[in-house]
Amino acid sequence: MLSRIITASSGAVARATSLASPSSAAFRSMAVMAVRAYSAESDSQSAPSQGIVRNNEQRPQRQFNDERRQYDGERRPRQFDGERRPRQYNNNNNTNGEGRPRRQFTPRPDGASSPMTDLDKFRDRVANGNSINAWKLYLPLATMQPDSLTFMDHVKLMGLFRLSNLGPDFDRMRTIFSNLEKGQFDIPAPIYETMIGKAWRVSPELTEEYYAKLVAKHGQGEVSVMTYANRMNAYRSAKQFDKVLELAQEAERASINTHQLLPIVMDAYWHKGDEPKAKELFEAYVAREGQNLNLCKIHAWMGNNLIDQRRGDEARKLIAKLPERDIRLNSGAFGVLARAAILEGNLVEARQHTADALKSARRETYSHTVTVVVDAHLKAKDIQGLHEFLQVYTAKYEEVPNQRFRPYMQLIEWHAANDKDIGAIRAAFDMIPTRSKFNNPALLKCMMVAYIKCGHAEKARQLLEAAHKLGFNAQHPAVNMAWLKSVVEENGGDWEATAPQRFRREAARATVSDAAAAPVAQQVVQTEVTAKATPEPAEAAQPKVADAPAAAAPAPAAAAPVEPKAAEATPAAPRAPAVTEGAKA
Repeated sequence: MLSRIITASSGAVARATSLASPSSAAFRSMAVMAVRAYSAESDSQSAPSQGIVRNNEQRPQRQFNDERRQYDGERRPRQFDGERRPRQYNNNNNTNGEGRPRRQFTPRPDGASSPMTDLDKFRDRVANGNSINAWKLYLPLATMQPDSLTFMDHVKLMGLFRLSNLGPDFDRMRTIFSNLEKGQFDIPAPIYETMIGKAWRVSPELTEEYYAKLVAKHGQGEVSVMTYANRMNAYRSAKQFDKVLELAQEAERASINTHQLLPIVMDAYWHKGDEPKAKELFEAYVAREGQNLNLCKIHAWMGNNLIDQRRGDEARKLIAKLPERDIRLNSGAFGVLARAAILEGNLVEARQHTADALKSARRETYSHTVTVVVDAHLKAKDIQGLHEFLQVYTAKYEEVPNQRFRPYMQLIEWHAANDKDIGAIRAAFDMIPTRSKFNNPALLKCMMVAYIKCGHAEKARQLLEAAHKLGFNAQHPAVNMAWLKSVVEENGGDWEATAPQRFRREAARATVSDAAAAPVAQQVVQTEVTAKATPEPAEAAQPKVADAPAAAAPAPAAAAPVEPKAAEATPAAPRAPAVTEGAKA
C-alpha cells in the first residue's frame, strides 16, 4: 500500500515539473529514482508476508583450490573412507544442489579403510617378494619403530635373501639377525643353522661364532649333520684340512650319521695327497647314495680334482659313467667337460658345454665354469667367440637375475690393458641388462679404472655421477669422488680440468673422512688380489648334503659388498653386523 502511495506521489511530482525549467527537470529525475529505490526496499521487506523469496546476497567466488573446499564457511573434514555422506548445500532449504566431482585418493589394496602406513607397505612388499624395496622400508622401521616389527616380519624378509649367494644379501641377513637378538626374540635353531650355512662362505671364525650362539641357546642336542657339514666346509675353504678331519671324528663321537659328510672328508684327503683314501671314500659314498643329484655332484667334484691335476681324459671317463646309470648331467658335470675341452684347446666345445650348464641350472651355480671359459677365450684372443658366449650368458638374466658381473669385468679389463678401445669397453658394460649394475661397487670401479687408463677421465666422472643419480652410495668407502680423484692423478690426469666445481668440492669433503675409509678400501683391494690367486671350485660341481646342496658343496666365498666371481670377495675377517645399512657402509 505504501508503495502505491509513493508511486502516485512520484507521478504527481512528474506532472508538476513537466513545464518547469531544465534545472527543475534534473531535480525531478533524481527524485523519481530515489522514490523507486525506496519502493523496491519496501517491497522486499513486505515480501515474506506474501510468500515471495528473493535472495540478493552477494557471495564471493568459490575457491576450488582450497584443500578443505569451503563453500559456506564451515570447516568440514575431508572424507577418507569412501563413505557416501549427504551433500551439504550453501543455503538453509537445500534447494541449491551443487554437482562437484568426488574427491579422488590413492587406491588402497584389499579395500583397506585407511591409508597404508610404512609397516603396511613393508609387509606388502615382502608378500610380493620385492626384497629390495622391502629392505629400504625395513631399515627405518627397525631403527625408528623396532617394536612395530614382529618376529615373522624379520624372518620373512630374511627368507627373501636366503637363496642368494651374494655378499650384500648375506650382510642384510646378518643385520636382520642382529635385530632379532636386540629385540630379544626367541630364535629357533633353524635360524641359527641358516646363518651358519651362509657364514661358512665368509670365514671359519664367523661360522664358529654363530655355532657358539646355537649351542648356548639350544644346547648340543640341536646340532645337526648340516651344522657339522657347514663347519667342515668353512675349514676346507680355508685349506685347514686337518681341522676338517677333526670335525668329522667329533661328529662320529656325537652319533651323527657321517655318510653325508663323506664328500667333504674325501676332498680333505685328496688335497692332503692321500689319493687312495680319497678314492676309497668316493666308492663308499657312491655305493650307498641313492639320490641321483648327489651322485652327479660327487662325480663332478672328483672330476674337478682330476682337472686341477690336468688329467682331462680321466675326468671325461668319470663323467661318462653318469649317463650309463641313467643320471642326467647337472651344471657341475657340464663344467667338468668344459674345463676338459679347454685343456685340449677346443674353445667351441667348451662354449657348448658351458651353454648346456646354463640351460640345466635354475640358480647361479656355474660362476666358476663361466669365469674359466672367459679366461680361456681372452688368453686365446678369441673376442668374437667370447661375445657369442656372453650373449648366451646375458639371456640367462631373465631366469637368474642375480648372476655375477665378473665375466663382463674380465672383458673390460682386457680391453683396457690391450687395445684401449673405449667403444668396446662401453659395449661390454651395456651388455648387462639389469639396472643394478650402476649400484655395484666392483663393476663401477672396474669401468672407471678402464676409462682412466684409456685417457678418458671425464667419462669416468660422468659414470660415477650417473650412478649417484641411480641410487649408488656417494659415501662408499671404496668408490667415491675422493677415490676417483686419486686414481685420475695417479694415472697422470688433470683432476681440476676433468671434474666440475661441485665434484671438486665433494672430493675435498670426502678427503676428510678418507682416513677412516682407507683401511676398508685397502682390505677390499688386497682381498681381490689374494683371492684371484686361489680360485675355488664351482659350487655346482660339489655333492649335495641331505636336502641342502650348499651344506657339503664347496662354493665361492661370499662377496662382501660386490658381485665378482666367488673367490674374489672373500674378506679376511668377518664384519660385525650392523643395525642399519648406512652404519654398515
